[in-house]
Amino acid sequence: MKPDRAKYLVPDEFRRLLAASKQTGSPSKRCRNYTMFCLAGNLGLRISELVDLRVDDFHFEHSSRPFVRIRTKKQGALVENDLALDPKLARLVKSYMSCCLTPMRKPGSKAAARMQARRCLFPSAEDSHKPITARAVQQAFKQTAKLAKLEPETSFHALRHYRGCQIWSATKDIVAVQKFLRHRSVSSSSVYMHMSDEEEQRVNARVGVIT
Repeated sequence: MKPDRAKYLVPDEFRRLLAASKQTGSPSKRCRNYTMFCLAGNLGLRISELVDLRVDDFHFEHSSRPFVRIRTKKQGALVENDLALDPKLARLVKSYMSCCLTPMRKPGSKAAARMQARRCLFPSAEDSHKPITARAVQQAFKQTAKLAKLEPETSFHALRHYRGCQIWSATKDIVAVQKFLRHRSVSSSSVYMHMSDEEEQRVNARVGVIT
């Protein structure tokens, strides 16, 4: 049985979403939305993990590899995971920080530097000291998805599902899906075990039919 198409994206749809995010709103809003959707789709972020990101969660100069620290609330406990950052994503986030995050006052003081580092990556439009709300992210996603001509019921969670499907397609390793999407149980990862149309065609061609 085919999975619900509104729950996940294929690569072409993800590209259309990213392209559409550059077409509406002010330059800063376009930059913010593009960065949010890029991070969510390429890292498989939950919406709560995205809005909770801070500037100091990104470690660009780490000796072995750049990474981002993700915080997830599970059953009342806060769990932290470090995810490797592809160089393209690292450059994107650096550019976003440089262009869209207004420096705080007195940047030369140590206290201001600490505050700058701990500030929200995606601040609220109403209060720059607070993160953007999940509702605001969902609204931005819905507007962009409509412009990209995605399925009407497509939600922000489709970006996480996209990542899970791509990992499964590339590895056919359910443990890899569990690791990258930070699931406690492998059974939670089985929902991402989709077969693409191209894979179905290859399997059908190899198996053949008898008439």
